[in-house]
Amino acid sequence: MFNNKTNKSKLINSLIIYVSIIAFMLISLFASNQIEILFKLKPNLLSINQNATEVHFVDVGQGDAILIRFSDDKTMIVDSGESKYEKYLLNYINNVFFRDDKNKKFDFALLTHSDSDHSGNMVAILNNYEVGQFFRPKILIDGLENELFEGDVKYDNNETYCALISKLYELKLSNKTKVEFSTMDSYITLNNNAYVHILSPVKNYYSNTNEYSPIIVFENYGVKFMLTGDSTKDNELEVMNNYDSSVLDVDVLKLAHHGSNTSTSLEFLNATSPKYAIISVGEENTYGHPSRETLNNIATYNENSNNEDIKIKQTQNLGNIICYVNDDGILNFTNILNADDYLFVDWWIIVLCLILIVSCFVFLPILLKSLKKGKTK
Repeated sequence: MFNNKTNKSKLINSLIIYVSIIAFMLISLFASNQIEILFKLKPNLLSINQNATEVHFVDVGQGDAILIRFSDDKTMIVDSGESKYEKYLLNYINNVFFRDDKNKKFDFALLTHSDSDHSGNMVAILNNYEVGQFFRPKILIDGLENELFEGDVKYDNNETYCALISKLYELKLSNKTKVEFSTMDSYITLNNNAYVHILSPVKNYYSNTNEYSPIIVFENYGVKFMLTGDSTKDNELEVMNNYDSSVLDVDVLKLAHHGSNTSTSLEFLNATSPKYAIISVGEENTYGHPSRETLNNIATYNENSNNEDIKIKQTQNLGNIICYVNDDGILNFTNILNADDYLFVDWWIIVLCLILIVSCFVFLPILLKSLKKGKTK
């Protein structure tokens, strides 16, 4: 009799503890966002509104990969970094950029030029995501595209670029992706007064693949960004000769060629007058990027200009840099040092697993004991 009472008391205590634990875990779901951040399940992006404009400068070392979400939910990728960053880039795209999206697709993709630090993962992008429209540089594959343009043309038959162009032809023929060349004065018009304006290349032929990099301006909520690929000082001069300050004046400038001295002249800084300069650059890279000359040009601009000083943000220091503009029109920044530091698991999934584990811990002994008694009888 005493044993029965003791066992019943233990069971009641166990059930009370079980119910308390389950209740605590269920209540924790109300703070799931904060818990996910605390335990590094997800990065802190709570300040970004659902209808914000987002520009992600992904840390792909010595390369470029830029992801854009406009306020109407249209998406764009510009360049894709070296192929060795494929796993990292796809992880970032899936779990950070497309974090709340069931339909993960890019409405637009643009490759600035054929160098592998920009084109390395474009085939992976095309293999993993639907891409509505692809803008490619006027750099051709010798032996495949010799009849496309008259006069001098630039060829680049590096393996990575050849694989990409072949993939683009495949998608174009199957009507899955619209493919066109980046041309001066091309426009993409979006909702909420947003647009993308391709300013260059001005000429059909350049001796250097870097010079085919289009200089791009896009605007949303009144904040303007400029992307430059690996364009050169000659390209900068071309756009300065063709456009006035109403086009060139921007809030955020992605410095060309990772801050190399081949780009970012003082004259170009004066023409664009950015508030922020983004440098996508590898940590301790062998090129010495960003160059001392470029940094000196920014310092000189800050000393002599009546405009707001240019603030520099580098991926080698900050990791993944996220610019975002909520519908209040205010430009904000946040960063994710390393996307691989996060598990990207929803707290509710962990809660469900914990409930199952606790349930087994509490009820399995009772079930086994009951079965044992049944066998004894």
